[in-house]
Amino acid sequence: MQHLQVVNSPARIEQLVQQKKSEVEIASDLAVDGLVMGELHGQGETISAYVWVVD
Repeated sequence: MQHLQVVNSPARIEQLVQQKKSEVEIASDLAVDGLVMGELHGQGETISAYVWVVD
């Protein structure tokens, strides 16, 4: 991945999720080309992540 930029907007993402927006709609609303969403397990030993890339 080139030119990776992190946009950390958990409150905004939570608001979009509550509006039942799809991952593609969330990416569009945040003006990004893709999303990585995940959660930590335990004391941070592992992370589950889901990646969506919007063409």
